[in-house]
Amino acid sequence: MKRKTLLIICAVVILLLSTIRMYAKGVFYIEEKTVSPDGKTTTIVYNVDVTEFPFDKNAFTIKDKGYIKGSSTYKNAKFHDLWWSPDSKYRILSLDYEKEGRYYALDDFIHNVECNLIVYLGDALYNKTELKDIIPYDKNNNRFIVEYNFKEWTDNSGEMVFDFNFIGRDNLEYKGSFIYNHTNQTISDVQINTK
Repeated sequence: MKRKTLLIICAVVILLLSTIRMYAKGVFYIEEKTVSPDGKTTTIVYNVDVTEFPFDKNAFTIKDKGYIKGSSTYKNAKFHDLWWSPDSKYRILSLDYEKEGRYYALDDFIHNVECNLIVYLGDALYNKTELKDIIPYDKNNNRFIVEYNFKEWTDNSGEMVFDFNFIGRDNLEYKGSFIYNHTNQTISDVQINTK
């Protein structure tokens, strides 16, 4: 009887210690786990900041393991989604900031940088002459006021399809889509609808 009780106590202690260790590593906060199309990198998204304890629940952390290694933490934001390019050279991260709204980051693994894709999309869309005088601009935040929605990657490396939506300076609603090429920072195949 004593031996059985001792075994049960040991099992409970081991289970408790394992649970504490998994909690400290953030295992219970994994929101998404994905593998790059080439199979060389695993990305784990935690819905809290696992880089500090106690965990900040108003942030999230992304950790990459394998060919690409590293981690990034985004404060005052919630994870939305991520998409790898078919050749694994790029990754788009979508997140929602409390005040600024939807944000798209582009991880460029060729040049080892993360860039604010919203800025690149806004500049490319603005430089399309038929929209230049219509797109609203927020001088306080130094950005164009356009909502974007990532649709898909094309078969060409660095090209992606986005939908867009904005109320123009003429008070008309503009919706459409385009292909953005990050390599030369241009857009093509612009489809525009007004209401």
